[in-house]
Amino acid sequence: MQQRDIFKAYDIRGEVGDDGVNPAVMERIGFFFAGLAGAEGVAVGRDCRLSSERLQEAFIIGAARAGRDVLDIGQATTDTVYYAAATEGLAAAVITASHNPPDHNGVKLCRSSADHFSGQDIQLVGERSLAAEALPENATGRYGYRDVLADYAAHLTELAAGYGPVGELKIGLDCGNGMAGPLAFALAENLPVEVFGIYTEPDGNFPNHPANPSDRENLKDLSYLVQRESLDLGVAFDTDADRAVFIDDCGEVLDGDRAAALLARWCLSHHPGETVVYDAIASKTVRLTIEEHGGRALRSRVGFPFIKEALRASGAFFASETSGHYYFRDNFAIDSGAFAMLAMMQALTSAGQPLSILRREFVSYVQSGEQTFKVADRQVAIAKVAACFDAEGEVDHLDGLTVTWPDRWLNLRASNTEPIIRLNVEGANEAAVKDLVGQVGDIVGRD
Repeated sequence: MQQRDIFKAYDIRGEVGDDGVNPAVMERIGFFFAGLAGAEGVAVGRDCRLSSERLQEAFIIGAARAGRDVLDIGQATTDTVYYAAATEGLAAAVITASHNPPDHNGVKLCRSSADHFSGQDIQLVGERSLAAEALPENATGRYGYRDVLADYAAHLTELAAGYGPVGELKIGLDCGNGMAGPLAFALAENLPVEVFGIYTEPDGNFPNHPANPSDRENLKDLSYLVQRESLDLGVAFDTDADRAVFIDDCGEVLDGDRAAALLARWCLSHHPGETVVYDAIASKTVRLTIEEHGGRALRSRVGFPFIKEALRASGAFFASETSGHYYFRDNFAIDSGAFAMLAMMQALTSAGQPLSILRREFVSYVQSGEQTFKVADRQVAIAKVAACFDAEGEVDHLDGLTVTWPDRWLNLRASNTEPIIRLNVEGANEAAVKDLVGQVGDIVGRD
């Protein structure tokens, strides 16, 4: 790995070490980000990885050397840090590598008002950080520390209270030894819920399983807990708690599409006629649910900068990604696993039915899961597929290539960093999905 490879499309992350993420490069990142972010100060927090404290210290030194005041949030979830930034008019940085392995680290960045900082902005920070020979010796920015956990928990509690009560539910939490535990328990203190938690203590060794709820292997312990204790709901978080994955009362995983559809319906019950944003690879169940309940369905490119931009530009109340990121306008358009948990508990309470029953109200189509094909030229490969299907279905290029038929659809997108293309297919049955995946594979494999 070369050090420039740590500067990704949406954030900065990679293996910790001399050629990857280290205090020297993090200090430069802090310096140049602070100068480009357009705010007078920066709120800086970190996850519980063993390398995070030292990397946070380096980032803070860099930002202070750029003449910016620094508000140290300490260990916190990403949405907690973004909340502090939004309420104080600061830019924000969170030292985390999200669900990546323990020996990786990085930083998520945002401008004031929790507006995203990504793409070309990150590449510019990377170019300057790697080219810099020396930074100013004297720090001119001021330093302060504040624990904002209680403030953020109170903010989320007040927001949730505006949409109705949470009933007497039994909830299971799997925090994966990441950052979600303290915030989740702070929220539960003010609710009539009984909480059963596993792996709730932050531990940078992640001794039980990776804090990555997208991998269903990591959900087995929570599923068992839900079944053993006869719980109403299970919630699993990733390391920095900006994602949430739900388990129903029978111990079954609720896929991201049906979770998004359920939350969209709940949102529209409180905000009739509002816009709801969903990503380009979401099941058509999401769109149909939004439209059937009087909402305006707005499709977005995949990835948080595009989702957040679509939410803000349209004034939408709610946005979702199939990966388990949920954004709420009233919470500064921040993707927050904690607020998604509160919303799901309220949806269960208002419905008065178990999640295992509620999920049946949303049609489940057959999906391929993301398939990847290694190709010599990503755009040429996508163009070949488009040429083959152009006369058959409805074609759009919002995010790569999407072809839609009455009973199925495909989306084909190019990777930002690798010579691969990513395919997602949905259809009425497994045979149709398998056939369409095979057709695309044959097309991109042709000379």
